[in-house]
Amino acid sequence: MGGFFKQWFGGGAQSSLPSRARGPNTPGDDGARAPVGSALEEGVALARAGQHERAATCFRHYLASCPASAVGHLNLGSTLQDQARLEAGAANRRELIEALAREAAREFEAALSCDPGFGGIGRAMALIGLGRMHLVLGEFPVATRVLLTVLELPDVDRATKDAAREALARVHFRETIGEGSIPREDEERRAALFADASRLLEGRLTSKDGSPLPKPGVKEVASLGKAREALGAALAIAPNDWPSHWMLGMVERRLGDERSALDHFKRAWVVNPYNPNVGREASISAGRLGRGEDAVRYARSAVAADPDDPGLFSNLAVSLLLVRDGVEALRLARLASGRVPGDRVSRDVLGLVEDVVRGRKPFPERIPQ
Repeated sequence: MGGFFKQWFGGGAQSSLPSRARGPNTPGDDGARAPVGSALEEGVALARAGQHERAATCFRHYLASCPASAVGHLNLGSTLQDQARLEAGAANRRELIEALAREAAREFEAALSCDPGFGGIGRAMALIGLGRMHLVLGEFPVATRVLLTVLELPDVDRATKDAAREALARVHFRETIGEGSIPREDEERRAALFADASRLLEGRLTSKDGSPLPKPGVKEVASLGKAREALGAALAIAPNDWPSHWMLGMVERRLGDERSALDHFKRAWVVNPYNPNVGREASISAGRLGRGEDAVRYARSAVAADPDDPGLFSNLAVSLLLVRDGVEALRLARLASGRVPGDRVSRDVLGLVEDVVRGRKPFPERIPQ
């Protein structure tokens, strides 16, 4: 299988859970920490040391006495996930990986169904683990549905939601494109080219305060051109590398070619519609070119990917004006402004939408530069 499964685990990750998710904090733990509670603590220590089989044994012992422990089920599921990930990087026996993934999925489901269970980071981690296991098993619609749930959870930090978005991107890539792996030496070359472009573009694509940048001078145009060449070379190696497409779109915009910019943003969006930056920039380019329906589609995907960002609602509101949907534009502009009352951009967008809806200004045909 050539490392097929290894690609879809999200890079390692659940054996170092936060201490609050690792510790015994479920009903039945009080007064049972010796020896039952000690089994949980020993399992945590073994998992952190990479001794996953022994850790799993400890967690099963703990769960035999505390079957309603969400923490116990989460730890066992995470350990089984790590075993599957390590197997994928070693002998890569598909039957064993799938068996481990199914058992891990059952444990994550058990953690989510425990009464009282837990919320916040613990619930999010169980959902992310469950989504990843459905991905490994090729159950893409289920994986997508589970992972999207994380984006709607309150009181979950951005890094955790970014992990869910990353997993969603993997699901989408696998479902629509396939494995997409390239030889290691090619990947190293692609990464070096992308790093070169990133260095050339540092501080050249956006301003710190979000204000428009001045027209690039001769030296800056030369740097942008070199970055464009490096990104083009990276895409020749990996045509589906969405970060390179996104960055190249930003370069083309800076050089004044909005059509080429949109082309690259679209290609990035096809590969990864779950990165809100991709949807946002694609919607801006489409709007500047007067393609209202496209602008709305990309803006909606950005909002779905990051419903916590009020700026994305403002962007969608402006896009909706291009298709003459003033009612929905006004609702979203008010929502965005209400979330960040002091934000100048949200306030300006609300003012524009109100002017259009009340007839003081015509519906725009395109978003101005």
